[in-house]
Order: sequence, then C-alpha cells, then structure tokens
Amino acid sequence: MSEAKQIENAQDADAQVTAAAQTAESASADVQNAAAAEQSAEQSAEQSVVEQTAADQSEAGQAATQEVEAAEAQADDAAQPGEQGGAAPVAGAPAVEAAEAVDSVAETESEAATSDAASVEEEESFRQMFEASLKEQPVVKRGEMIRGMVVGINHDAVIIDVGAKAEGSIPRAEFDQAGMDIPAVGDEIDALVQSVGGAAGVRLSVLAAKQSAAWTAIESALADNSAVDAVITAEVKGG
Repeated sequence: MSEAKQIENAQDADAQVTAAAQTAESASADVQNAAAAEQSAEQSAEQSVVEQTAADQSEAGQAATQEVEAAEAQADDAAQPGEQGGAAPVAGAPAVEAAEAVDSVAETESEAATSDAASVEEEESFRQMFEASLKEQPVVKRGEMIRGMVVGINHDAVIIDVGAKAEGSIPRAEFDQAGMDIPAVGDEIDALVQSVGGAAGVRLSVLAAKQSAAWTAIESALADNSAVDAVITAEVKGG
C-alpha cells in the first residue's frame, strides 16, 4: 500500500472517531436535556399539588367562615325582634341557644325584680307593725306610776313587763321593806318608774310606789279635812 493511501485511511479513521465523539456528545446532551425536562415536570407537578392544596384549604376556610357568620347572624336575628313587630324566625341550633339565653336572662331579671319587691313589702310590713306596737304600748317616763305583769324572778330582782317592748326590774329587798310578799310570775303589781335607760334599763320601785300612794291619801285627807289611819312605829321626845 502506498504512503498516500495510508494517509488517506488514517484521515478517514480520524474523521470516524471525530464523528463518533460528536455523536456521543450529542447523545449525552440529549440525556441531560431529558433529565432536566423530567425534573422540571416533577417540580411543576409538585407546585400544582401545593397550589391545589392551598386553594382547597382556602375554600374550606372561607366556607367555615361563612358558616360561622351565618350562625352569628341567625343568633342576632333570634335575639332581636323583627321589623314587623314579631320575632325573627329561628333556624339552627345556634339561634335556638341564643333565644334560650335571652329567655333565661329575662327570667332572671323578673325573679330579681320580684325578690326586690317582696323585700320592700316585708320591710314596710315590719315598719308598720313596729309603729303600731309603739302606739299600742305606753312609753314609760321617770316618776310615772305604772302597773305591769311579773314575767320573771331571779336572785336579785323581780322582772316586770312595762310595755313598749321593754322590761323593768324591782330589787327583791324592796318587797320586804314595803311589807309585801314576793309576787309570782303572772301577777300584776303597781310600781313607780325611778329611771329609764342606761345600763340598768328601766328601774322600778314598789316601796316608792307605796310611799307615793300614802302621800296621795294624806293630801286627799288634808283637802277633805278628814282623819287617816296610821300605825305608830316609834316614839320620840316631845310626842
């Protein structure tokens, strides 16, 4: 084989190698382009799924919000009278609960008003009873002669009901000094009011009452110029 033929064959071989390399590079580029296209498609699909999920969630949130707003509107309509003077139609559990709450509040306010009225009426009744008792019972005064009922007896005193929702006390020793027996519970006796108020309350005296009655009898006898009966208790010089 001539040298020229060898050179030509070598050139053909180089050309074939170059073509094969170019074909390989083109195939590699096609593979890379296909992979990139596949990755882009996957990303697009994922983005579509995310966007669809977000849209579904948004629609669900809007629907829930609309349901809440509708329930609130129904509750407001149930709690307020209608424009035609009647109650607005009740629809759904929230509206029924709102109406029941309104009824409960109204019932509570009515019960409170009734209780307040009863309290005022009761206070007025007590006041009238107290004023009536004051009018019925005499008010004792110092120096006044009264008749009262014995309501109790203790070691030191006899307790007398003097009226006006009050009690008086008489020392037990006074009955001995006045020559009187200790009365029993339920007996009525005359006594003179010596003091009213203070820590001792109403203080009474049967001895002072007896002395007052004696002086009244003496003054009456003097005015009539009549005699009186008396008991000699002592003798003094000159009479």
